[in-house]
Amino acid sequence: LFWALVPIGLMTLINWGMRIRRWDSIHALHALSVGLLGLMIIVTIFATWQRIIGRDRTRPAWGAVELAYREVGSYLDSNNASNETIVMVNNPPGFYAMTGRNAIVLPNGDLSVTLRAGEHYEAEYLVLDENHPKALVDIFTNPRDLPGLRYVDSIANMHIYKFME
Repeated sequence: LFWALVPIGLMTLINWGMRIRRWDSIHALHALSVGLLGLMIIVTIFATWQRIIGRDRTRPAWGAVELAYREVGSYLDSNNASNETIVMVNNPPGFYAMTGRNAIVLPNGDLSVTLRAGEHYEAEYLVLDENHPKALVDIFTNPRDLPGLRYVDSIANMHIYKFME
């Protein structure tokens, strides 16, 4: 909606400038268009930098979660988890691509919703990363055993829980 309204706002600003400040409409349109384009370029560079490079240039953000998923998969392998084990994660396609393990999506809800979904889909593990639902912030910041979940380990800022029956 914002970008659809920009041309209307730009023309309104130019018309105001022509009336009040005696702007030349062609020059004003050119200057404001170039300024808006420059602003869009700066915002795009900033957003791209944040998503690809991140805060630490020595550890790029691009692909960090996928690499962490690979570490979680290795951890599950080393703890004799079956290849048929279903894991509940934030990004099931990414988890499957990195580990070859079946995964289901972490629902947006509180712990009871997560437990019901885990039981319904027969998930054995829950992997919480920093993009967890807001209702699960407590178990992400303070990993511990809970009714229905046993805290297993933390790897690469991801917490692994085992669903209990």
